[in-house]
Amino acid sequence: MLFFTAYNLFFGRYNLMEIKKMKDNMGELDKKLKALKNENMKLEEELELAEKDLDFQLEKLVREKMQLQRPNERILLFKD
Repeated sequence: MLFFTAYNLFFGRYNLMEIKKMKDNMGELDKKLKALKNENMKLEEELELAEKDLDFQLEKLVREKMQLQRPNERILLFKD
């Protein structure tokens, strides 16, 4: 019985190395999950803001992405 346990521990399908790889992979997946949850939370907050004040968000989008302006208004662009 001890022989089979030792054999499975080192040479079986779920040997020590496989278990370590699985734990490492699980840690990486947890990090990705946290990052995606944070991104999702930020996007949900942006969506809430957009739904609350649609006119402001549309104007912000038009000004930032299309660089449009109102009549008699000057826009200053700065290099990063």
